Amino acid sequence: MRVRNGQIQNSTISLSADEEIAGQEGSRINEVLENRTLHEIRDWKALLSRTGVTMSREGVGAEAGKREETIRNAEDAEAGLKQKRDERVGEVGGWLNSMFGVGS
Repeated sequence: MRVRNGQIQNSTISLSADEEIAGQEGSRINEVLENRTLHEIRDWKALLSRTGVTMSREGVGAEAGKREETIRNAEDAEAGLKQKRDERVGEVGGWLNSMFGVGS
């Protein structure tokens, strides 16, 4: 994160270990953070949640339209991915809250 006079100039934050996905996530998160005043951010978890960043769906239900069982598996996998994303947002957001002494 690059900050000048308390204002976020740009950031490179992502929730994914996959390099390609991380780049896309980083861009979306940067769009939300860019030009925000650092000391005015009260809850990093909530802010990261609003970015729309999700975990990758690769390999989750590629054949979902073909069989009902596959659809159920895809839905279960998607729910698992959402839970992992929420946990990761909580971890990263909590760390940022702690680092900057804000939030709950």
